[in-house]
Amino acid sequence: MAPARYEAEAPYAVGLLELVEGPRLTARLEGDPAGLSAGQPVTLASIDELRGPIFRPASR
Repeated sequence: MAPARYEAEAPYAVGLLELVEGPRLTARLEGDPAGLSAGQPVTLASIDELRGPIFRPASR
């Protein structure tokens, strides 16, 4: 269940991402949550002032 301040944006996905450079971070992912999978390459989509970095699936 989404926190009240993000309820209007649900459903959305949050994932544990491992960057190529080594660090891991928890971040929001764009796209249909059902279409996302573990190990899927992602790219930075934007940095939101309130939500932090937002990633999207990488283009192939």
